[in-house]
Amino acid sequence: MTLKEIARQANVSVSTVSRVINQKNTKAASPEVQERIWEIVRKSGYTPNATARSLKLGQKAQLQNTTPKSIACIYARSNSAVSDPFFSQIAKAIEQEAFKSNYFIRQSFTAMDIANPDMARQLAQFPVDGIVILGRYEKQLLRFFTQNYKNVIYTGLNPMGTQYDQVVCDGSDISYSALSYLVELGHTKIGYVGEQNNEVRFNGYKDALAKLGLPFLQKNTSNVHLSADGGYKGANILMHNKADISAIFCANDTTAIGVI
Repeated sequence: MTLKEIARQANVSVSTVSRVINQKNTKAASPEVQERIWEIVRKSGYTPNATARSLKLGQKAQLQNTTPKSIACIYARSNSAVSDPFFSQIAKAIEQEAFKSNYFIRQSFTAMDIANPDMARQLAQFPVDGIVILGRYEKQLLRFFTQNYKNVIYTGLNPMGTQYDQVVCDGSDISYSALSYLVELGHTKIGYVGEQNNEVRFNGYKDALAKLGLPFLQKNTSNVHLSADGGYKGANILMHNKADISAIFCANDTTAIGVI
């Protein structure tokens, strides 16, 4: 696959394709066109020719570093890599940034894939240069990672120890900001929907209530998985418990807040 072929399939100019994949101009094309170009890149497995690029720029080509390297993305928190709106956006950003350094996303799979012994065996037979773990993972997944991968990076919303490089959000600050906003709107009875075990945002929710001088009531919370279905179940639990609330802090992957 060449730039010309990508341009022909995307129905744009070669220069537009070049600017998009090299991130030289974020306004080179509309978001829809950029997504169409990246979809073609993903499906075709196109990788940049680093030697040719170096020669074109008048730089000394580093021949030993021109072989494209591969990365795997693991959706540890989801059963579907496609339907997860939060981590799929992160995966797209990873793909685009990796591409600029002559890497490409070779594999994307979920925790459910690894739980299948046949699938796990197949994945282990196709090694990559590194993996990015999207979301909090379980112990059995950690064993799989350490047995099959050398370079590991984790990104998510809860710190996961110190053995790997991590990119995490500050869940405590997120919780305090969300509850402070609701208090500014006049709410003093704020519920919680989301996971509670080893969940930094739940601890942040309780700490924020204390700092804001508000009481914590367990009946005003629901312990559910972070998903659209979990949010629905969580709301039903609050109604069943007759929760005394006027607003909800929903600690899902986009950290939403809702007013009743």
